[in-house]
Amino acid sequence: AIDPNLIVDDSGCPYLVFGSFWDGIQLVELSKDDFRTPKTQPTTIARRSERGMNAVEAPFIFHHQDYYYLFVSFDFCCRGKDSNYKTVYGRASKITGPYVDKSGKEMASGGGTLLYGPDEKHYGIGHPSAYEFDGKCWFVAHAYRKDRNGMAKLFMRPLAFDADGWIAVPSN
Repeated sequence: AIDPNLIVDDSGCPYLVFGSFWDGIQLVELSKDDFRTPKTQPTTIARRSERGMNAVEAPFIFHHQDYYYLFVSFDFCCRGKDSNYKTVYGRASKITGPYVDKSGKEMASGGGTLLYGPDEKHYGIGHPSAYEFDGKCWFVAHAYRKDRNGMAKLFMRPLAFDADGWIAVPSN
């Protein structure tokens, strides 16, 4: 299990989301007493559906207004120019899911709306997180820059939402 992310829901219940890279993203409720002892068995909340491909990792759950947003990374990091990381997301009204993409497909069945990925400046963008500071939401990840021969650099962009609560199409 790698890339754990702790989040506390609106009622004060702590959860740990983590990914194994090989078999999907798991969510487990933790004890309010110590934030360590599992109260539930892990549940798969995201996985890849492509045959022979389950490269999914680095989960991060972010609560904003009416939804919990699950960000994950598809594909491969840490390979310089061969890094092809993509950040996809889905949302749910409850922290436990189900998380669905913009087309309505559950992330547990391979869904995920592309947010960032390889583009004209980057080989890949992944290992996502999101934060709110002073009322403004931010997306933060690492990106493999083409002008730096694949060197990993901090990638930080404002995060905006449309009228339906989906993440607005970002501009690079």
